[in-house]
Amino acid sequence: MRDEIVAILTRQLDLFERADEELNAFVISALLDLKAVESAPVMERAFAADRVDLSVCGDWSNVQVELGLKAPPVRITSPLPQSLLSSRPAQGFPFAPGLQSPAATAGAGQQSGDARKGKSKNKATGKGSSRKGNRKRG
Repeated sequence: MRDEIVAILTRQLDLFERADEELNAFVISALLDLKAVESAPVMERAFAADRVDLSVCGDWSNVQVELGLKAPPVRITSPLPQSLLSSRPAQGFPFAPGLQSPAATAGAGQQSGDARKGKSKNKATGKGSSRKGNRKRG
């Protein structure tokens, strides 16, 4: 039964030049479901003629992998470098070596309480400089 179905689908795909690209793609998809390696030459010709909708089952390379005719592409994954792992802060996101986390630098650049009070006192009494007073006159 499988061989008959594969033969019918392969004959249909052999008409790829006259058939719609989507139809060709779905015929190839059905052949992939049946693991029809024997139909690979006809599939390759349809792809070479650019008569297959690639959104259905991918390109010829994908089909070859699916049929077991080609090895899947190797994906290289690399663990984090040891230098990043050793400089990881106690909590949160790992920062690059030599950089401190935002929590460690939060106090840097802040004024003391006395300096803030003096500044706000100057604002209240008008002793601070204003933009209007600093404006150039021309």
